[in-house]
Amino acid sequence: MLDHLIDGRFLYGIGRGYQPYEMAGFGGNVAESRQRFRETLEVLLKAWTAEESFTYNGELVQIANPVTIFPKPLQRPYPPLLLMGTSVDAM
Repeated sequence: MLDHLIDGRFLYGIGRGYQPYEMAGFGGNVAESRQRFRETLEVLLKAWTAEESFTYNGELVQIANPVTIFPKPLQRPYPPLLLMGTSVDAM
């Protein structure tokens, strides 16, 4: 919705995080954070691009009931992603 409200000028900044307190607030931990980040980003991109409702069955992220989002982003296929990280593996 935000992308529509600002006429396709939305930039999405995302980072994995690395501090234990950042993970603990959501019931996660640092050991699983890379995999959780990958799966969550995959779900986000699928939500922005899937034409049909979808489910997801990852190692850490599960979406059992079909979901869809509306409206899709104005920018196609999705707004530019700004991925933040501090290691080569993160990049």
